[in-house]
Amino acid sequence: MPVLRPTTEWGHCMPPESDYGITTYAPGWDSAIKIRDGDPATMARIVHLYPRFGPFGPVARALKAICAKIQTPEGHGALYFTSPVSFAAVRAHALHPYRKQHVLVERDLGYRCVDVGDVRLYLVTYPMPKTPGVIGAWQNPGFGVSIRLAEKLLRDLDSLKEVGLEADLPPPSTEFLPEGEAHGKLRGRIAGLLRRAAIDPENARAESKDVFLYPTGMAAIAAANRTIQDYRPGSVVVLGCAFRSTLQHLEESSPRGYKHFGPVDAKGLGVFESWLDEEFVAGKGVSYVFAEFPNNPLLASIDIGRLGKLAEKHGFMIVLDDTVGSFANIDVLSEADILVSSLTKSFSGYANVMGGSTVLNPLSPHYPALSPLWYETYHNELYIGDAEVLLSNSDDYLPRTAILNRNAAAMAKHLHAHAKDPSTPVARVLYPSLLPDYEVYRARLRKPTPELPEPAAGCLMSVEFDSVAAARAFYDRLAFYPGPHLGAHRTLSFAYNLLAFSKHPDEAAYHRSYGILEEMVRISAGLEDVQDLLDTLDDALVAAREAKDKLAEGPRTLEAAAGLGFAA
Repeated sequence: MPVLRPTTEWGHCMPPESDYGITTYAPGWDSAIKIRDGDPATMARIVHLYPRFGPFGPVARALKAICAKIQTPEGHGALYFTSPVSFAAVRAHALHPYRKQHVLVERDLGYRCVDVGDVRLYLVTYPMPKTPGVIGAWQNPGFGVSIRLAEKLLRDLDSLKEVGLEADLPPPSTEFLPEGEAHGKLRGRIAGLLRRAAIDPENARAESKDVFLYPTGMAAIAAANRTIQDYRPGSVVVLGCAFRSTLQHLEESSPRGYKHFGPVDAKGLGVFESWLDEEFVAGKGVSYVFAEFPNNPLLASIDIGRLGKLAEKHGFMIVLDDTVGSFANIDVLSEADILVSSLTKSFSGYANVMGGSTVLNPLSPHYPALSPLWYETYHNELYIGDAEVLLSNSDDYLPRTAILNRNAAAMAKHLHAHAKDPSTPVARVLYPSLLPDYEVYRARLRKPTPELPEPAAGCLMSVEFDSVAAARAFYDRLAFYPGPHLGAHRTLSFAYNLLAFSKHPDEAAYHRSYGILEEMVRISAGLEDVQDLLDTLDDALVAAREAKDKLAEGPRTLEAAAGLGFAA
């Protein structure tokens, strides 16, 4: 079988090429570092980009055209949103002490409001050199304008009218984005999938009215955090590794305290329980606990049964994110008060649209309070064009899931065989079925059905190497499509830990303490032929083994030592 070879141009999305692609073909370890650091020359070459990274492509063109129409100050950038709360959200982010050397002051920010067609937009302007202090307000909460909405704005640009703002008054209200038939069908599909093949049908009661749609998975998390904090003030706890934007957003938007615990094995939960007892004695309450199941990128599965008992004892709520396992495979809503998911990933599956969902568990003791609160505070910000694509893409969600499961399991097994041989550079493979906590994960698998005969461990794995040099050589040679995404139709690889957690030494050291290592490469299975995937892995393993052999020989010069990824 042939080794796979990407056919995409540098900086473009993986096939098929379209304006809606959310991946970036930027191969190589050095490219990941340059993207992490926002290297201007590298970023200028990028045509397609994960939309939450910042306004890009049609989103940037529409924003630029609007700014030109209303004549925003020269030398200023802007972000735009569909909700009036964005003014306060951007301000809070930009002025937060966490911005450190990039922090802004009040006078740096300007506020504008415009109507373009039937869409009301809220713009925040700022000096371009201060972009690093502002851009996180787009990246982390995930409420920015989507590609398809930007296209509509460009079509309707001639209708633009500026809406006046009055000092010391709230921003003008809005009707938000209209919903279409696709929104209702999406809610119905998600509710049906959550009831499908349930472990205990009596505990699977979600209906369409319990499903709330958002423009991104992070937007679902941000909205849940805001609503829960209003309902049940207290500190927020994240258990285990989580998406970096999740960690950043929850830390900065939890005014009554934030705590993160890395390990989620039995010992780690014991540490968490001891902390809870101390908080109780001190008279401090926890609002809710957030956990991914399994988590990204370590693929660990927290004992949610034990977590539920702790919630009963200490009175906190549980918010679970099932994106990695996906609700085709796993049934965890019954163990949570709220379930959040990124619909961008395997639910959509074709890397050409963003979306997220929040589902309230009707059996939660908090449901009688949460349901009316959500209906009171929820506003639609998922553009109808995106909802239609999410609905269409997810038509084959279950058969795609079967292929993703099969391909990921085959690659994990293949790499695990190498890890058992100490002469190879593969140290271990992190995949739910290969980890000590697999029984915790397996207990949450849905029942087999004709549509999905073998619910399994999902599409994602991480491969740990015995050195950064070996990981780098493997990644540079690996002929999958690189990118910060998962659950797509093509197999993706990414130096995820390098990009997400290694920029700041203190942060890197903290996350390394519980297993997030730079020596890891993350792989998300696609829909290709299994043997092609294995042959492609073997080709990259040759390069990793060569790097291992060079390390064994030892560097001859200071320059050689630097090139091999360690200090001489």
